[in-house]
Amino acid sequence: RHVSVQRHEDWDALADAAESRSNIGVRFTTPTHFRRGAKTNLLPLPSAVFGHWRQRWNQLAGMSPHCPFDDREIHVTELDTQTRRTTYRGRPMIGITGTVVYDLSDLIPEHRAALDALAQLAPYAGCGSRTTAGFGVVEVFYPDETKPTSARQGKRRTGRSR
Repeated sequence: RHVSVQRHEDWDALADAAESRSNIGVRFTTPTHFRRGAKTNLLPLPSAVFGHWRQRWNQLAGMSPHCPFDDREIHVTELDTQTRRTTYRGRPMIGITGTVVYDLSDLIPEHRAALDALAQLAPYAGCGSRTTAGFGVVEVFYPDETKPTSARQGKRRTGRSR
């Protein structure tokens, strides 16, 4: 199969693109769920979302941007999700699609920038469980900004002419 690279940036470029933002939004475009042991959780808790990106950054780059946080410092201010049922390898699966906005204003600026650096990994790493099977495709957006911050956000190009 032919694989085309949609974006190419190194780890330093991803970290350098980070800003100290007060809000980060995540759009779950394919069913997303989180695993803790043998249990599935549908809630996009901050520790599950940002923790996923931190884990992937550590696996791929060796060390993620430093940011100690817990769910008490990051607040969900908007939640508009739907439950989606699907199958994977003949087994029923459940996930969420929709959007969530995280308020980071209780964090110091350096930690907000570190979380934004982790969010820069979203187009590459997805979020949640079974990302290699197409689950957990996400897009990051910034509610306080009026224009998209990357070419990846907004309309996707399918290669078809209209």
